[in-house]
Amino acid sequence: MNIKYGITDEAYKYYNGIFYDSSVSEIRTYPKELWEKYKNVVTVPYGRELFKEKSIELIACRNDFVSFQIGINCDQNYFITTDDRTALYLKRGYTSIRAQAECDNPDIIINFNIEDTVIDDDRSSKCDILLNATQKEYEAYDTAMLFFTLQIPKGCKKGTYNGKVKLYSGVMFDDEKFCGEVDFSVRIYDVILKDKKDSKFYLNLWQHNSVLANHLEVARYSDEHFKAMESYIKSLADLGQRCITIIASDLPWAGQYSHRSLNDFVDAYEYNMAKINKTQSGEFIYDFSAIGRYIELCFKYGIDRFIEVYGLCSIWQDHDFGLGKFAEDHPDGIKLRYKDLGDGCMKTMRSGREIDNYIKALYNYFIDNGYIDKVLVVADEPLDRDLYRKCVDHLKEIAPKFVFSAAINTTSHVEECKDTVNNFCVILPSVLEEYDNIQKYRKKYGKIFTWYVCCWPLYPNMFISSNLLETRLLGYLTYYLNLDGFLRWDYTVWTKNPRKEVRWHTFHAGDASFVYPNSDGSVLLSLRYMQILRGVNDYILTEMAEEKGIDVRNMIHEQLIKIDDLKQMFSSKTAVAGDVFNLNYKAFEDVKISLLKGLEE
Repeated sequence: MNIKYGITDEAYKYYNGIFYDSSVSEIRTYPKELWEKYKNVVTVPYGRELFKEKSIELIACRNDFVSFQIGINCDQNYFITTDDRTALYLKRGYTSIRAQAECDNPDIIINFNIEDTVIDDDRSSKCDILLNATQKEYEAYDTAMLFFTLQIPKGCKKGTYNGKVKLYSGVMFDDEKFCGEVDFSVRIYDVILKDKKDSKFYLNLWQHNSVLANHLEVARYSDEHFKAMESYIKSLADLGQRCITIIASDLPWAGQYSHRSLNDFVDAYEYNMAKINKTQSGEFIYDFSAIGRYIELCFKYGIDRFIEVYGLCSIWQDHDFGLGKFAEDHPDGIKLRYKDLGDGCMKTMRSGREIDNYIKALYNYFIDNGYIDKVLVVADEPLDRDLYRKCVDHLKEIAPKFVFSAAINTTSHVEECKDTVNNFCVILPSVLEEYDNIQKYRKKYGKIFTWYVCCWPLYPNMFISSNLLETRLLGYLTYYLNLDGFLRWDYTVWTKNPRKEVRWHTFHAGDASFVYPNSDGSVLLSLRYMQILRGVNDYILTEMAEEKGIDVRNMIHEQLIKIDDLKQMFSSKTAVAGDVFNLNYKAFEDVKISLLKGLEE
């Protein structure tokens, strides 16, 4: 039996099976055309160089974390286990390979996960999922990946600490044999990273909770649904999430048009969190208890800066599929379903007066429960400016204390709506095209400005195909662009079987989610999730360094930016992220070292 193993950094992404050259930007387009172009995929194991390295040096501060990965390969069928009680396996003849980690500082907490793969748009298998399972089987010559995380407590003393990951193999009840080990060291700087709640960084990952209920096959906003949501909310809070997503009408995004690509088996429809009944006497009764319960659940974990309400303006429509406007006397296409208790039928409000009365009731609910000062009514990419202004003016008449937020793809919207919109989130290409104006608006009007990427641009982005360092870049790039934070849709919009298939006809693989559902309803994290966390921590370090007068912006420019003018980032259709940014793990760590040294001094 021949076992190979090696150690690498947290930004490494193992994949198996490629389209000739996986570095080309073409793989980031949906592959229907590629499937025809490349009928015979070249499938080769990638990552042979992984087994060359047997040690790694890591750096951190207190209240921080470090991560690394280990790759393992065996010339026989085998299974990886992280449990020292495992011996038997269902399939006879499988070799057990057990990993055990240790560190000479007992205060450092070590956790590790077996990684799992998903199928990317180019049909290769790429690692992303961090499993909670303690074992996983592999065929001979398949590579297993383990992801290790070391939590550095606030009270950890400055110094360099050493550790090992030891590998043992065995079959059934035969005595195990020592296979080898890899070494790691962690240099801890005398710096305490600020808690995320104390940072100015504005992280906003949208929550589409109906998808979770559908996946679990439980009633939306039932006790079972809320029980499952708790682990997802906690995972968002651990990232430093600031915003609560409230869906206040039915299908405000028209299900992301998932009805147009039925072969993807995606149910992305979002439903109103409020329940509406109409009595036999014609009176509407509104039940906002699920909204309040969700808000309080988020508050419990410290997600409490803003309550973002979707579904009251900038409603997406698809008239050809029956998702158009139902109340002709209302400015927007708000869809509100209710149960008529007289005949027991579900119906849709078709009167502007009925819709307005619902909005007033929701508005009063926010006031009565002390939420109104945190409420933002959000519009997602309102293309018709005149209609958006008309909708906002209408809502202000009904609910005068409402303030507004908008995700926009052009900054001309800022000047037009500066009096009503408090928070602007601008897509990255527009940020760069209108950078000077954004900074002027930011200073002049005192608004919150964040940036976003979604299904486009192709880079920097957070698809399965993306270099993981593009995800980490969100922290340094936010600081470099002098913005307040970052927005991304979505956290949990899944395909029917997201553990195996994340490809859509509509979106790039990985575009719509950052975590995965576990079999027990809890959340499974991902490699991309860990890089979001890393990026947020990077931003907090820049924030701390700025307070000490360190020239952080120049440091980022010299180490990570390859072009002098970021306005030229998207000037070439053939360019890739590596042409614009230094996507080298060491370069990112060098910036971190410089920041830590400056803060320590």
